[in-house]
Amino acid sequence: MKQTKVHAHSIGIFGVITAVLAALKLAGLVHFSWLLVIAPLLLGIVIQIVIFLLALLWIKWHNGRKYKR
Repeated sequence: MKQTKVHAHSIGIFGVITAVLAALKLAGLVHFSWLLVIAPLLLGIVIQIVIFLLALLWIKWHNGRKYKR
């Protein structure tokens, strides 16, 4: 039986928030800086980096415990 791989890509909650803030800014309904508009995207990137670093640290810790025995 042939196995198929399915990849699903969608916009996340931080992307939706950024899109809404950008639309409001372009429509002139809100008056704050563009940095605040893209802040949700930056927050999402920071969260992903932290999760990646925690996973790497856990792998390093787990391998260290395995070889000490």
